[in-house]
Amino acid sequence: MRKKIVIGVVVLAIGVLILNTHTTNKKVKIGIITPLTGQYAMYGEVNKNAAAMAEDKFGKDNVEIYVEDDAYDAKKAVSAYKKLRSINDVDAVIVLGAPSIQSIAPLTDADNIPLLGLGVTLVYKKDSVFQLLPAGNTVEPLSGKLYSEKYNSIVVAHSNAELFTQNAEGFIKGMDPKDLIANVSIPPASDYRTEVSKILKMNPDLISVNFPLEDSLKFLKALRVLDPEKKVHITCDFTTELAPDKFIEAFGADRLEGCISVFLGETASGDFKKEYKQRFGIDMQLTGDSVFEGINMILDLSKKYPRDEWVKQLSLPTYVHKGTATGDIKFNDDGTRLDNEPVVSVFKEGKFKRI
Repeated sequence: MRKKIVIGVVVLAIGVLILNTHTTNKKVKIGIITPLTGQYAMYGEVNKNAAAMAEDKFGKDNVEIYVEDDAYDAKKAVSAYKKLRSINDVDAVIVLGAPSIQSIAPLTDADNIPLLGLGVTLVYKKDSVFQLLPAGNTVEPLSGKLYSEKYNSIVVAHSNAELFTQNAEGFIKGMDPKDLIANVSIPPASDYRTEVSKILKMNPDLISVNFPLEDSLKFLKALRVLDPEKKVHITCDFTTELAPDKFIEAFGADRLEGCISVFLGETASGDFKKEYKQRFGIDMQLTGDSVFEGINMILDLSKKYPRDEWVKQLSLPTYVHKGTATGDIKFNDDGTRLDNEPVVSVFKEGKFKRI
């Protein structure tokens, strides 16, 4: 009988050791799907840099990171995810673009691994997607409210893609209804002069411009040519803040003067921004701290739970990640990060300044 008890204790001890090894000593593999080429490559570079900082900080013996380029294209994102899973066997993914998040979500749902999103989640529901950035649903309504207080003849022009349609609807929601002339959905085009001409015939004093970066620039170049008297003003947004030189080249600094931008709430700690700048020689942009913190979050989960429980743990109302780069992270019941208040800036004398 004593031998059986001893053997039982040994087996139990081995089982505990195996469990602990599984949850604490296994190298965690994380995939990052982000634009490294194309119009949003500036974000990809920031995300790649932040991933390198995390890998150095947490140790390559503990985490292995694979970065794939989706060029902000949903189909390429799906191909990147399949590669990361089949070849690299990643335990979680961090994804930038909203279209990419939407296309990959059914796959991470089926695989039961976390998808940590850096862009806006287009479909809000309980699933494997958790948004690391503050929710954007307060940004556009506030922007609409502020512009509606300043202008009273507004045309809302936007891409016909789902994300930009949602943004336009949010902007209109914040406006005074009497200030709206028209809500114009426009498919991608190489030349926007025809659409701009139609809009100018409505005599707006403001056009809300909500397109992907390259299309915004084409639209503004057409507007500059067709409105030489500079009667019409345009809206700014976070893309204008992140790439002001491109917008100045397309439209002119004088025509951006006084333009208001409503941006996602500040999340990055001062120490992290300082460390990033010291290492790479440039200021950290929007998503860098969230990439770093997302990697830290997955590593923390791996120390406590087997992989098939990570989505469940992130979904619990009691879950809190004690962040260092981006502050504490908590999610609401559909996986969206609880909001930081948006910040408002104005373009003045060649640069954006916080109000």
